[in-house]
Amino acid sequence: MKAGWCVFAVLCVAGASICAAAEINVDVGDEKPVIRGRIGNDASFTVAVGLTAKNGPAELVFRALDLRTENDAVFIGRSQVTLANGDKVTLQEGIPKDLKIAVAGVKVPGTYKGKIEFWQADGEVRRFDLTVVAVAPPKLVPRKGTDDIKLQVVRCARDCWLARWLLPGGSFLTEYPLMFDNQSLGPATVDAISVGAFSADNRYPLTAKELELSLPAPFLPQPIATLPLKIHADRIPAGHYVGDIQLKLADQDERMKLPLDISVRTGPGWASVLLVIGILLGRLAKHFKDSGEAHADFPRKLADNQDYERREGAGRGENLKWLKWRQRVRSGFALVAGLSDDVQLDKPKSVVARAILYFLLIGCLVLVGLEQFYIKNLAFGANPFTDYTGILFWAVSTDVASRTLSNIRGS
Repeated sequence: MKAGWCVFAVLCVAGASICAAAEINVDVGDEKPVIRGRIGNDASFTVAVGLTAKNGPAELVFRALDLRTENDAVFIGRSQVTLANGDKVTLQEGIPKDLKIAVAGVKVPGTYKGKIEFWQADGEVRRFDLTVVAVAPPKLVPRKGTDDIKLQVVRCARDCWLARWLLPGGSFLTEYPLMFDNQSLGPATVDAISVGAFSADNRYPLTAKELELSLPAPFLPQPIATLPLKIHADRIPAGHYVGDIQLKLADQDERMKLPLDISVRTGPGWASVLLVIGILLGRLAKHFKDSGEAHADFPRKLADNQDYERREGAGRGENLKWLKWRQRVRSGFALVAGLSDDVQLDKPKSVVARAILYFLLIGCLVLVGLEQFYIKNLAFGANPFTDYTGILFWAVSTDVASRTLSNIRGS
């Protein structure tokens, strides 16, 4: 009987020793493991939990429960949560061991919460709260017009009315929409933006001061995302600029680069003025060249025309003072619209018509010059001396202006 009690006491002590060996300690910071991963990359959904057995070795069996979002709309099944070391783990006394927990097959972004358990042979269980944060990397694909940005703008002031008549509406944009096909499964966030361009014409760099692009709010998962680019043309010198716009998206290592090509020209005001001055100077040069005897005979023709007006006016009973005033006006028109020194002053009624035709032709030549030198030059004004002197010399030396305006007759 005494021997039986001794055996019982030994068994109790041994059982107490075995129970004490089942104590499991977790490393500091691993009490509530959190897994952060990117959808489409299962290797990123892993976390390590450090465990240590105290008072002897321990045999553990891993088990996971379902992980759910806050509204229980989506869940991760327990079969998707595994232990890389296997479902059964042996811990040596006093030796820490890292257990790698992995989650596979996550399709929907969000925050999932649940529990994992480590069971011991004696029925004791150690539970941990497990959180899985699934992130869908933003996927923005530039649409046509954004994948290769090409802009043509005009820097004008008081001559904007003329520029609007000559140039297409796109030359006056103050805001250009950058449009993307949004294929992101969740909100897409832009962390950083940079704008840079440089002109070889004037060595001037463009920065966010001239091309403003603000950080937007996260793009919701909608088919199209738009980012407005503000253009301050009044701050950009004329020239041809080449560069790019770079976007840094959240949870992505590489930047998105959008090529940028922008041409800026000055307003057409001074170009138009120089064309008119050049045409008039060309006409004046032609006048001095062809003056000669015909110019010396001009006063006689003018006097004959005045006698003709007197006779006609007297026949109609008109006042002599009125006749003189009308002769002076017509003489002035003849001088302004005198397209040749041998004009037929015996037909004074055609002087006004010739003057109107003269100025219409000047207008047509101005339009031709603007087409050749201004409209076709997307960076007009980037080299002011070359651009403006070239347009002036063309107007002065154009054979079309000289020959056309000199050969008009009053008929």
